[in-house]
Amino acid sequence: MTQDEELDHFRATITCDTILLNAGWRRDEQESTRNSPKFRRGAGEIIILSHKNRGWWDPTSQAKGDIFAITQHIRGGTFGDVRIRLRAISGTAPHRPSPSSPESILPASPPPFELWSRQPPLTDGNAWNYLREERKLPDAIIRSGGTQDVIKAGSHGTAWFKHSDNDGIITGWEMRGPKYRGFTSNGHKSFFRYRPSFKRDPNRIVIAESAISVLSLAALERRADTLYLSCAGQIGPSAQTMLIALLTAYPNVVLAAATDNDAPGDKFSQRFERLAADALVYFERVTPTPHNDWNDVLKTRSSSTDR
Repeated sequence: MTQDEELDHFRATITCDTILLNAGWRRDEQESTRNSPKFRRGAGEIIILSHKNRGWWDPTSQAKGDIFAITQHIRGGTFGDVRIRLRAISGTAPHRPSPSSPESILPASPPPFELWSRQPPLTDGNAWNYLREERKLPDAIIRSGGTQDVIKAGSHGTAWFKHSDNDGIITGWEMRGPKYRGFTSNGHKSFFRYRPSFKRDPNRIVIAESAISVLSLAALERRADTLYLSCAGQIGPSAQTMLIALLTAYPNVVLAAATDNDAPGDKFSQRFERLAADALVYFERVTPTPHNDWNDVLKTRSSSTDR
């Protein structure tokens, strides 16, 4: 079993409640709900679980995350220590690379949640200025993305846009800056998710090809009823499953494809239309005509407003 396979095995076989019970925590039956079980240990130590026991948060601090984060939160130590403890719970043997294996030379990369948590929050600075000055995103949109912890300030003036699965677990992030664009190598694409409002369930889901495009459309539309998604130019089988699950989770939802105004965008739109048909939901396409993408539309609109 490789290191990546071992991490996937932990995710598939271990839940946060198992980790807590193994560490001596107890479930508070009186204050637990079906979707949010509460666990206690010492005085003032509280952890509440979410996402079917695969996510968690500490109401006494800002700490939250997945099975790796909760192990480190309650036990301390390095990520290597976390792996050792999870092996004991899952009953797996440690991975020992052969002397000729590249893994025996290169150190293991930290998981996405750990790298994301190390990044500074999005405040006035190079990343903020890039989004505001070059991409013409309104301050309110940028600030909202930072508050939702879906945008962070990366290195070399880049902005990072978090991808997560339907359980809220971080899978990676898009990276955009004045001289760089890409996706983190230590993770995989799922969806960047932006919600203008959390006061009600969305009745519309919009999907675009990049976080910049989807935030640009959100700024143009100013709609509170929409969940905006970016697939970062690719949607694999697991992401398709996530999207269908989202479509079926909300009654009477509409799926809108906000793909680029070009041949690849046409193919993406057709693919999303088929997924909408599979989920039995209404489909529409919104195009950035006459421009290629929604950020071009936003920049043109901003230029005309500045005159």
